[in-house]
Amino acid sequence: MRSAVVALALVTVSSSLAEAAELKELVVAVPTARGKTRSGKTAMTAGVREGLAEALAAEVDPKALEAARRRRRRSLRRFRPRAWARLGREVEADYIVDLYLSRKGRRYSVRARLVRATDGAIQMDERLYFQKPRSQARSRGAQIADKLLTRLAELFEAGETPLALAPAEVAVGSGAPPAAEAPPEVPAVAEARVPPPAEPEPAPPAPPAATVTLGRPAERPSTLDLALGAAQVVGAKKSSSGAEGEVEG
Repeated sequence: MRSAVVALALVTVSSSLAEAAELKELVVAVPTARGKTRSGKTAMTAGVREGLAEALAAEVDPKALEAARRRRRRSLRRFRPRAWARLGREVEADYIVDLYLSRKGRRYSVRARLVRATDGAIQMDERLYFQKPRSQARSRGAQIADKLLTRLAELFEAGETPLALAPAEVAVGSGAPPAAEAPPEVPAVAEARVPPPAEPEPAPPAPPAATVTLGRPAERPSTLDLALGAAQVVGAKKSSSGAEGEVEG
């Protein structure tokens, strides 16, 4: 039982160390704090950078960061997450921190926002208050660094850091179109040979139309022809009767 507990403890410690080692690979850029106050910006920025440097291995060159920021000063006058994300990508950072100092009477406040460089998502938005910028700005910067590290660890465990996201998810978040998936292969199907349609047989020729020849109507015999015919008939009868009398006598 004791050996099982020890083995479980060793596995837990080794997994936490592995996560801590991967977490150190994150690159967080911290530009100089902005705002309307005259004092506290430099000390605040230095406190945040020092606190992050103790836990994160990679650093962004401050000079290169400030040079890139000057080139984008018009788009960075106000807080626009996508503009700050583009600045983070330019310096090859995974995250970028916007520090804004403000003052109301004798009360100072700093607002820290953690922006993911891949898509401009705001991952943390914290605010701290203080009254003496010259003596308290650096310590408030260290407190912000602790909050940032805690939030980064939570994001890493949830799989929401650029190191844990899949390349396709990062590409979609950054605005780049994802790679088009190849369409599934369709097996080739043999085409069935369909016989051509039979040509219709020609219709038999129609019989010729009957022609009717209209002849001239028979001429009507005249009265003279009728009289002659009747005389011939009478003469024939008399001749035949005379011949019969001669035979009898």
